[in-house]
Amino acid sequence: MVTATSRPRPATPDRWQAALRRAIASGIEPLQISGSGEYVVTSATKTGTCYRSDGYACECEAAALGNDPVCAHRAVVLYVNHRLALREPTPAPSRRCPLCLGEGILRDPDGRQCPERCARGCPIPGARPVAA
Repeated sequence: MVTATSRPRPATPDRWQAALRRAIASGIEPLQISGSGEYVVTSATKTGTCYRSDGYACECEAAALGNDPVCAHRAVVLYVNHRLALREPTPAPSRRCPLCLGEGILRDPDGRQCPERCARGCPIPGARPVAA
């Protein structure tokens, strides 16, 4: 027997983005019923199964049993209704070596190349620029 969790998970912007990305990656489709405007969304894991969702409530197991306010079905309905936009992933910060600035070559304060080389743009323990 499956029981609901006692504490709901938070509905954070990052969780909504992750749910929308899962929906897109798995190919689930929101289908709007003519006349009522209601949506049914295909299941990513159960062939031939659809869940009714208005973007705020959903009949899927994650919503019904998991007490979770965020699911891929709701996210995709919000997306097609322009209430949730797909954000571009934030690029990872650049990691430039503070000694070689990503060149792999150590330089003295005047900009001349030093005999030590930086390994893959990373500082070599104990390596210091040497005046030529």
